[in-house]
Amino acid sequence: PIDIPEDKPTEQQIDQEQEKATDKLDEQKPSEAGKNQKKAGQKMKQMSKAMQMQMQFGQSETIEEDVKMLRQIVDNLVVFSFQQEDLMEIFKKIEYGNPIFGKKLNIQNDLKTNFEHIDDSIFALSLRQPMIGSQINTSLTEIQYNIDKSLERLAQNQSRQGIGNQQYTITGANDLAVMLSDILSNMQMQMAMSMGSGSGKGKPMPGSGGGGFQLPDIIEKQQSLSEKMKEGMKKGEKGSKGEGEGEGDGDGNGENGENGRDGKNGNENGDNKDGNGNSEELNEELFEIFKQQQDLRNQLQNRLSKEGLNGKGGDLLKKMEGIEQQLLDKGFNENTLQQMLNLKYELLKLDKADLEQGKESRRESRTNKKDFQNNTRLSPEEIKKYFNTTEILNREALPLHQDYKNKVQEYFKESE
Repeated sequence: PIDIPEDKPTEQQIDQEQEKATDKLDEQKPSEAGKNQKKAGQKMKQMSKAMQMQMQFGQSETIEEDVKMLRQIVDNLVVFSFQQEDLMEIFKKIEYGNPIFGKKLNIQNDLKTNFEHIDDSIFALSLRQPMIGSQINTSLTEIQYNIDKSLERLAQNQSRQGIGNQQYTITGANDLAVMLSDILSNMQMQMAMSMGSGSGKGKPMPGSGGGGFQLPDIIEKQQSLSEKMKEGMKKGEKGSKGEGEGEGDGDGNGENGENGRDGKNGNENGDNKDGNGNSEELNEELFEIFKQQQDLRNQLQNRLSKEGLNGKGGDLLKKMEGIEQQLLDKGFNENTLQQMLNLKYELLKLDKADLEQGKESRRESRTNKKDFQNNTRLSPEEIKKYFNTTEILNREALPLHQDYKNKVQEYFKESE
């Protein structure tokens, strides 16, 4: 379960607004009661958004933990497969009466125990990840069956049949490793998309000081805020127009002697519907833009520190602070919008400077296109020794190389 912190101050504000609404209704003031109810509703929406962001953040952390766990399972499964293959080759060369036959049979039993650890880990992961479905469970069942059968038949001097079950065990383990590797790739992609999102999903969250944002992301977000600013200005103009029309109708009706009362109502309706209603909505949107602009500045400050561009970006950060202050002081206006648009071009210049500074590191990375042959190999005995470490399956990722995964694929193709 994901822990969601309580927002006590907001909850108290909601309770207060609801109590005020109840009091106004008792006092026969439905109009004022409606305002309090609307404020309470807006507070509830804000709490809902905060809870959603917390849940998304928690889900991202859960995915990251599951990715680590699944990577460890795949590594352990590959080690198990190679150990089973080595043991099978030994059983092909020895007879039932050989002095080491019993010892090797004990090793087969140890492999069974090791695979049970893998099975338990996969089961625990499947409770959280729906991608691990029935096909994985079927494969696990078949592997367990063949391990049990190999032990039973080898113990009964049915070496050929027992070796056949060992071969099925290896094939099943290889198939399972391939399926889990595909799931691992999908989970890693899902985690990368969540972390790279600029909408506050996943981690790092905006304003949290994380390093997930790049300058292009910040530029795109700044452009999005400028668009929101334009929309807010348009809504503000419509609200002012609606308020003016309401007052006009009220004055016109008020001049008619017998309809003076209706004229007053017209003024109130025009004001409340288009004026106050839009004002509260616009204030909420303006505050949201302010928070996002502030989060964006924090992200930029962190990025500048990591890229070593503090000297070039100091003025830019001050401009962003100035925009934040203007949003609070002046709200939606043409001058603030123009400054936000200018800020985008300043960010583009900064991005260009960042690219120029990174040229040297990119040139160095091109040298890595040459093939690299890693001559360091772990012998089967070293792998077995490491694999038999106490609780190694559940506590530590095994030091395997990528070529082991490739060998799984090659072996499976050869066995066909």
